[in-house]
Amino acid sequence: MEKVLTIAMACYNVEAYLEKGLKSLADPRLEEGLEVLIISDGSTDRTEELAERYTEKYPKIFRLIKKPNGGHGSVINVAIREASGIYFRMLDGDDWVMTEPLVALISYLKRPHGDIVCDYKAEVHMISGKKTIIPLPAFDRQKVPTMSPGVYPFEEICALPEVSSYFMIHNFQVRTQLLKDHQVQVCEHVFYEDSEYVLKATAYAKTVSFVDLEIYQYLVGNVNQSVSTANFVKRYSHFDQVTKQMLAFQKQFMEYESNDMVKYYVLMRARNVVLTQLYIALIYDEDRKRGKERAKVFFQFLKNEYPDMAKLVAGRYRLDCVLHGLGFNYEKFQKLRHLAGKK
Repeated sequence: MEKVLTIAMACYNVEAYLEKGLKSLADPRLEEGLEVLIISDGSTDRTEELAERYTEKYPKIFRLIKKPNGGHGSVINVAIREASGIYFRMLDGDDWVMTEPLVALISYLKRPHGDIVCDYKAEVHMISGKKTIIPLPAFDRQKVPTMSPGVYPFEEICALPEVSSYFMIHNFQVRTQLLKDHQVQVCEHVFYEDSEYVLKATAYAKTVSFVDLEIYQYLVGNVNQSVSTANFVKRYSHFDQVTKQMLAFQKQFMEYESNDMVKYYVLMRARNVVLTQLYIALIYDEDRKRGKERAKVFFQFLKNEYPDMAKLVAGRYRLDCVLHGLGFNYEKFQKLRHLAGKK
């Protein structure tokens, strides 16, 4: 019987966290509809040993795939190739899901729905345990035409700011065949490829649905996470590689797509990553000289290779240069925001 959903678990030396995630997926009610690909990305600890225990006990749900280390992007690429479910989503090896809502989601996905189906996630602090809910986007659904109950044309809502910014690797599943048909692949051996994946996974969709279920539990508060400011600076070359891949995709996509709103959506997602890279260089980097030079080189690249994008971000680039010259770093910028929020 065809599985309804494939969840790919990206695992690299996560023995301290993995069992919590596996337990949240190891439910007999999920055997019929769920496929979990545990992909060990060259793990050297007990990750594979733990995974094998679950594949032996729940062979209808879990499958272990061992591969040489290639980074999170290589896991995504392998997972798309190996996935057999109608829908596909990612789960990091140190995160977990809410089991009861996942059971409900599997049942929901058995009926016709969008190319993309969004649910919502929670961020859970690893020290305090405090949970912050990231709710579904709040847009006026009464004003958007539906193709069938609860199914919206992607072109009608993708450019809405509250919707376009909502798509994150942790809160949606996409039709697996859509990924395979368009040969979606992302950068390997780098961090931050999740932005590339989200762009490519959503850009080809024709329909989208929203389900009011809290699924993903995202562990935060780890100083080693790639989204820390220090790691953004340390891995600047990674971000640069991903940004350039997204720019190349955006340029190619403009020739493929005819709908102006979908084009705008893709353009804005690429623009946001470009702005983030400039911000990393000019605000995050405590080595002010290096940061300024990195931003200068990157903006010149934009002017040479993607002049329309350079024009689009020129104003923000000049503003960040001014803030950089005034000595603003991330800490000072956050204090300014805090003071502004009090007024």
